[in-house]
Amino acid sequence: MPKSPLTTPSWQAAVRRHTIFYLVVAALLANCAPLQAAPAEATACAPFDTPTHTLISTPVPPESRLSAVKIIDDPGLVDFGWLPGGSQAYYAISGSAPRWRWYQFDLGSQTVTEIRDPFPTEAILPLLSENGTVEVTSVSVSPDGKRALYTRAAEEPVSLTPTPAVQYDSFPLADLWLADDWGQKRSLLWARFASGCGQLSRESIWRLDGALVVGMCNPYNGMPGRFIVYPEQSAIYKLIFETRSDSKQIEAYQANISYDGKYLVFIDQEDSLWLLLISEVGIAKSSGLDEKYRVLSKGSISGSIYSPEWSLDGRVYYWRRSISDGQPPITSWRLERLDPESRKIEIVITADEFRVLMGTDLLEEFNGYLLPGFENGWSLLPEGNKALISFGSYSQVFNTGSLWLISW
Repeated sequence: MPKSPLTTPSWQAAVRRHTIFYLVVAALLANCAPLQAAPAEATACAPFDTPTHTLISTPVPPESRLSAVKIIDDPGLVDFGWLPGGSQAYYAISGSAPRWRWYQFDLGSQTVTEIRDPFPTEAILPLLSENGTVEVTSVSVSPDGKRALYTRAAEEPVSLTPTPAVQYDSFPLADLWLADDWGQKRSLLWARFASGCGQLSRESIWRLDGALVVGMCNPYNGMPGRFIVYPEQSAIYKLIFETRSDSKQIEAYQANISYDGKYLVFIDQEDSLWLLLISEVGIAKSSGLDEKYRVLSKGSISGSIYSPEWSLDGRVYYWRRSISDGQPPITSWRLERLDPESRKIEIVITADEFRVLMGTDLLEEFNGYLLPGFENGWSLLPEGNKALISFGSYSQVFNTGSLWLISW
């Protein structure tokens, strides 16, 4: 068990939720039809090192302070983010091939280049699996590869008496481990992690050179959960609290840590936004969550808020979503930012600006909010003046996605 008591997001998670669609895509790609967005000579069966897409700028009014560039339009979009340094973005495409194809987008030249997996997962995997003697089920590696969270199959206890199967109790037995020194040191963090949290997501947030981590787990039934890890103390907390006033359970559905490791921000199941000092997370776990930490609540705002991201200057950016009462209802989004010291809130992109920039139809497909099986639908450049955002429609049959760069 972890050293800190627990009261209660694997790279395979994204692949699993697209599996049905990939079968359809594979059949379509067999015809090698030219891609509409690609040059005439590029086809869906282009060689591995030939990008099959071009960049498309969205027409906006000349006086607009905003710009948008479509980087990719592909149903296999499964991951994206920023590379260290902030001048290049990455994204991954999964199709009929067994491995994801990774691309780099340069902000200056606005060119796309195919690259190797930017995450050092394969290099560390032999050590995590102890040369194949241990089954590793999911891995989340720090950007420098020095540390990793990973789950490995747990050894089932020997029982002479057969245990009857329980309905819905179908999760695999897996423990959560922490690896340090590029996999040389390994320690158990959370026994039976799969039953208590779900499947580990590769989308962890690493801060302070891996000294602070927010991880995500995808339960086999229910919404994704978050947990915070202090690797140097081998301590872990699942981000579920009780309010101090009335013992109401508060769960962090979306969470993020400031770059300096000072603040934790999270959005709960009722669209309230909470802001805590990292040093007070343990106190809030043991003594209750005080109302002073609640910055925005459902009753005090219009619409819902989603997907908090930090900038290097210590401000929180998040999206506010509203739906009109008319028929048909119209979805609108606006980008806001919060100063944690003064608690001042500013509008970065108004709803009208975002609608003109992206178009009304596309806004209905913005993945800026979290649904079961989805990660956050955007990624803020650390400098706080650009972002990658994804759009797509999801069903049990197919998922179509596009990735855009917006600047302000």
